[in-house]
Amino acid sequence: MKSRPPSLACSPSESLTDPQAEAPARADEVRYLAQRNALIELTQITPPDGFEIITALRRITEATARTLEVARVGIWRYSPDRQSIECLDLYQLQTGDHTSGQTLTAEEYPAYFSGLGELQVLATNDAQADPRTCELSANYLTPNGIVAMMDVPIHFQNAVDYFLCNEHVGSPRRWLEDEKSFAVAIANLVSVALECTERARTQQAVLRSHQRFQSVAAATNDTIWDWDLETDAFWWNDGFANLFGWAASGTEATIRAWIRQIHPEDRGRVVEGVYAAIERGDTQWSDEYRFTSNNGAIAHVLDRAQVIRDDDCATTIKAGRRRQLKLPSWEGGFLG
Repeated sequence: MKSRPPSLACSPSESLTDPQAEAPARADEVRYLAQRNALIELTQITPPDGFEIITALRRITEATARTLEVARVGIWRYSPDRQSIECLDLYQLQTGDHTSGQTLTAEEYPAYFSGLGELQVLATNDAQADPRTCELSANYLTPNGIVAMMDVPIHFQNAVDYFLCNEHVGSPRRWLEDEKSFAVAIANLVSVALECTERARTQQAVLRSHQRFQSVAAATNDTIWDWDLETDAFWWNDGFANLFGWAASGTEATIRAWIRQIHPEDRGRVVEGVYAAIERGDTQWSDEYRFTSNNGAIAHVLDRAQVIRDDDCATTIKAGRRRQLKLPSWEGGFLG
């Protein structure tokens, strides 16, 4: 009779896998995946065009509320004097509503404003008992059923003018470290959206300014020109062709082309005057000189321009305006 092979008997306490021990790990993994997916989704948002920043903010508050499972997520902005804050968008998870416009002041809630300015993340597990947020109880926390808060600053243009506020309704809540890290990542995405909107606003302002400039240039009989010393880019309008026969489409529009057509007896003085104005830090330059037209005739012109410097000290001679003072004349057929 064959003997049975030895068997291994395990009591429940000796189980190789303990479901209760695995539960926290599974919960961590579920949170991590939700946070990762939310960030991937939000990073694919097309940067907002024009001034439609509110569309991006709403998508961000909605995704944050779903991922953190908090009832209310808002994005707030400081006033210029930092004595009040205004809600730009508040999303409520239960109803799906977006609201805005509520304000809180530093005079009413000094401890809260102080806490916002001192910490990278202001997380209160029991907001109505925490000394930094308890003063909000009567007028803000209790009416809205808020028991826990997590505020994260939003950096924009080297300042903290906005912050993300996560508000939990129900029982007190202990904010986990991964939830704080996720909220910081969300704040960074808001910062990117704000930067994109500001860049679009600046580009549109430049475009409108350029269009107005082109309209003025097209309406005048004078020659309008522009010279960027940083790139040596030179531009002139169609008035250059109308007055002097030099069209930008048919001639290389460069500073050298302009200098070449200045009468040789005036050329040195004019060029030295331009660079002297730049070196002195002048904001304007003007001179009268003779300029050679395409057909060899000599025109007497009055030239005026503004000298503009940006924050990096790059210089542009802007909106130069060249006006013909006398009808062209012939001086020995000089051609440059």
